[in-house]
Amino acid sequence: GGWIESDKNLDQHGDSWVCGNARVYDNARVYDNGRVYDNARVYDNGRVYDNGRVYDNAHICGDSWVYGDARVSGNASLYRNAQVYSNTIIKNGFIG
Repeated sequence: GGWIESDKNLDQHGDSWVCGNARVYDNARVYDNGRVYDNARVYDNGRVYDNGRVYDNAHICGDSWVYGDARVSGNASLYRNAQVYSNTIIKNGFIG
């Protein structure tokens, strides 16, 4: 499951994962223990790492980062230079 545009989008050394109908493309990266699943999209220069989770219909784009134990879900969108980290949970809405 999941789709990545190139092997550069998903780190092969950590425990990162892209599954379901999720897509990671452009210059986006998922690494460390990052997870992207369901119908989520990570693109442009988006980053998901540490224990960051992006799922449901969430979109991470621009130079946005999700890391630590942060969760971004629902119909949330992060764009520009938004950063979500620590134990933050974002459900729905736009940040950027």
